[in-house]
This record gives sequence, C-alpha cells and structure tokens, in this order.
Amino acid sequence: MFLPPSRTRPILEVKQPISCTYKSLEPKGGFFSVGEALRRRRLQLDKTQTEIARALGIARSTLQRVENGDRTPSWSLVRDISQALDLVPILVPREKLPVVDAVLAHKMWTSPRR
Repeated sequence: MFLPPSRTRPILEVKQPISCTYKSLEPKGGFFSVGEALRRRRLQLDKTQTEIARALGIARSTLQRVENGDRTPSWSLVRDISQALDLVPILVPREKLPVVDAVLAHKMWTSPRR
C-alpha cells in the first residue's frame, strides 16, 4: 500500500552518521570517496589499473586520476568503471546516508540465517 509522503514515517531514525567497518574496507566517517571506493574494489579483485583501463578503452592515467581524487568523473565514467568492477552505483539523497550506513552496519554484524 502506498502512503502519501505526509503520512509516511521513517523506518529508522539516526541522529548522527554511524562510522563502521565494512570487512576489509575502513571508511572514514562511514563513506568513501568515489575514487577510493573504486580503487579498493579493484584491489579486492586483484586487477591492475592497466587491465581495467584497457577493458574500458580509457587511458590508465584517467583511471589513476579518478582513484586518486585528482579528477571528478562523469556519471557515465563512474558507471563504466563500476560495471568493470562488478559494482552497482546508486544515488542516495545526502539526508538518507545515515540510514544507508546503519543498514550496512546491521548487515555486516548480523550473521546470515541458515
């Protein structure tokens, strides 16, 4: 059932962003920059910048600048790099980031049901 926005209530209310550790990833303040997240994922997959750049048909220096935060990537470049790294980029309203962080923290510390 759909409720109009004026009648909805938040499922979870978080007063401050939660800082947590996601397995081997340790974000500062709960979130990575785009470049840092892409770099860490690439390293998790044991891929080089050259391998990913060749697969995408871009210069290795372009990927390097994105990972280092020296270049703000376009949405299409983020999408392409994400696909090469088996990631799904999503857009989250800034005010919802604490909720996303709380959900991720809960998933990390809750053992799967068997």
